[in-house]
Amino acid sequence: MRKILLHTKCYRMAMFMAIACVGLLSASAASVSVLHAGYCEGQASADGTIVYNDASQVSACVLLDDSTMSRFAGNQVIAIDYYLISKLSISSLTLWVRSTPDGANLVEKTLTKSQLVRGWNRTTLDTPLDIDGKSLYVGYSYTQSRAAYVVATATGSHAGGLLLKADDGEWSESTGSVLALECEVSGSNMPQWDARIEAMNFSQDSIKLGQPIGVSGVLRNVACQPFSSLNVTCTSEGMSSMTFTVPLDSEVSYRDSCIFGFSFLPNYTAANGAIDVTVTIDQLNGNNDQFAANSTWQSDYAAMEHDFRKNMLIEEFTSEYCLYCPNAAARLAQALAECPNSHHAVVACHHAGFHSDDFTTDADWPLAFWFSLTGNPMFVYDRSQFGDSYAFNPSDYQDFIDAINYVTATPADVEVNVFATVDKQAHTITAVVNGDLGSNFSDSNPNITVYLLENKVLAKHQLNQYKDTIDGFLHQHVLRGYNDCWGVPLDVSTGSYSYTYTFNYDPDVNDYNNLYVAAFVSQYGTETDQRKVYNAGQIAMKYLGVHVAADDDVLVGDVNADGVINISDVTALIDLILGDGTIPSDTFKRADVNGDGVVNISDVTALIDLILK
Repeated sequence: MRKILLHTKCYRMAMFMAIACVGLLSASAASVSVLHAGYCEGQASADGTIVYNDASQVSACVLLDDSTMSRFAGNQVIAIDYYLISKLSISSLTLWVRSTPDGANLVEKTLTKSQLVRGWNRTTLDTPLDIDGKSLYVGYSYTQSRAAYVVATATGSHAGGLLLKADDGEWSESTGSVLALECEVSGSNMPQWDARIEAMNFSQDSIKLGQPIGVSGVLRNVACQPFSSLNVTCTSEGMSSMTFTVPLDSEVSYRDSCIFGFSFLPNYTAANGAIDVTVTIDQLNGNNDQFAANSTWQSDYAAMEHDFRKNMLIEEFTSEYCLYCPNAAARLAQALAECPNSHHAVVACHHAGFHSDDFTTDADWPLAFWFSLTGNPMFVYDRSQFGDSYAFNPSDYQDFIDAINYVTATPADVEVNVFATVDKQAHTITAVVNGDLGSNFSDSNPNITVYLLENKVLAKHQLNQYKDTIDGFLHQHVLRGYNDCWGVPLDVSTGSYSYTYTFNYDPDVNDYNNLYVAAFVSQYGTETDQRKVYNAGQIAMKYLGVHVAADDDVLVGDVNADGVINISDVTALIDLILGDGTIPSDTFKRADVNGDGVVNISDVTALIDLILK
């Protein structure tokens, strides 16, 4: 089980050996003299959820614990920043700092309604409060003439991050958010060099012996001095520590973040599972990171004799006459958009099981019959049984995510690499599939199946649950070609294999940018339960970039539109994701790297994979 000691939200992305860092934010780098103690990171939600109908006084505070305040020992709290959703019903508000939630005020300041504003307020303390490094409760109490939404929160979770009280009642802790309040700290003993790990991850859970493993993470500058390089120490169980100098592409100022990455080569000669690794940010610009507690991450990986990443085959059985299929397809699409491992899910759609339509091929019905699928929508994953049947039809998209995460967590015993070349004049796509076998692969007579699939295919007369035709409905993962219904025998006698198959495509029917080739190696037994898929792979034609571009075509992945796909596009893509959500149509086409109709962190992973290829 992976152990995460420090994290907020885990961004999973495959980093590679040459990548150093991509800045998330690029504000002008400068040292600062004032830092903030709190958990809201300067953010606040203007949507109120906290209201007390029968109280005349409401109090809210945050516990700034020892680990938070010890960083500021020897300095002073000079001001308090806090966000108010409304001030209309406030008669007065008193800011205070205490050692205990109901203790005496160490400092306090009362303000009238006219001294407050809706939004962020900054109140300077008349007498700065000396910090001894011990925990403090910081908050406010306000009197209200009637019930009102005043208390603002921010996204986050921290013990003591939001404590509430009405009149003389008991304090209660609210979880799932933190109080939008921070202390401003200044003095002669300020933290100068400190990077906090926001998220960290391995590029994969396991590696093949003799191959490097990548580590990537997100850091936030939480001290006065900007930095542009890191010294990172990686300690792996049973090995000497390794130190890496990681240059960043720009200076990172206080409160800004950056992505960084490096890779290391484990020195093992035999398989070893659950190898503990500790990564520590030691230095920033050659200066020691002053607080190791927030700059250390621990996890584990496995070194394998072989390490073939498992990709899951999901087969959807649908029909345009199926009234409930559009909703099922939407659940799958949402899962693929939100699942961090969605790029390891290979999806193929068969129009069979209930009714044939214009998209049904000769390969669809034999599959439906074999797996006893007598209705739609139905899904089959890896042609394996789900309970006592093959039908898998989740009512919640999260079930798809759970299945993908579960199936892809264990390495496969056979490798499936998919490549393709295109003859744009003959309109042919030649798929080349190859791979090695693991020592545990025991099937001497497997089959290989190769599909040509297409996304965003305009429906002819897709019905909804009210039996109305849905105008503009787009089918995804439509089967357009195949080598054989159940594939063909694959020669694996040498411990590896290679297979080639050529498809024809019609540019008047098929949109090249939406075509992709999928391949999978499977059993081919005589019993129903002997057709299991061992592993799968896929490649999208738009990644090849060899077709003749129409006027409205864009180079997918070229987010900054400079005509080249490189690390600068990763920076531009992250800026889009962190932006206000407004993305022009042309830019959206460039940024939706995995073609799922959503621009999110999964596209960062896909873009890095694309650069590696």
